[in-house]
Amino acid sequence: MLELHAFYDVNENFRAGLMTSYEDYYGESYTFVAAEAIFTTRNMTFEARAGRYFSKYEVSDMAALDVTYSINEKVDLLAVTQGWFYDDGGHYSNIAVGAAYNVVEDIELYALVGLNESYAPLDWGMDKLDSVLIGARINFGGGSNDRIFHYRPLF
Repeated sequence: MLELHAFYDVNENFRAGLMTSYEDYYGESYTFVAAEAIFTTRNMTFEARAGRYFSKYEVSDMAALDVTYSINEKVDLLAVTQGWFYDDGGHYSNIAVGAAYNVVEDIELYALVGLNESYAPLDWGMDKLDSVLIGARINFGGGSNDRIFHYRPLF
């Protein structure tokens, strides 16, 4: 996946921005365009995003909320919810919890376990399924800060 964020720091706790991403999922390409915002407190971060997915077969709107609670400088607890609302009337939603470990300042490993639900006017072959996401995030250049956006796809 490739993604690009443009943002504006409203104040030291609030950042607003726009993003776009491109990813290849089972041979199908997806482009995502969204508005996003992030708000930080002493040890919590709230990140929200709303946008539109474009692909050859599935076009949808998406909304998401991520909450991070920092236990200490190395360990974070994560809670994520996302919903996709397809133009054909279907929807897909999930809720997940997990943890992240900051290996060094610019490298984070994370894992999420989620419950997913979908509804489709046509048979997509799935109603409810569980998901596990294991990933890594690397910040290139400059130091990390607490207002970096954390887009995590949960297909």
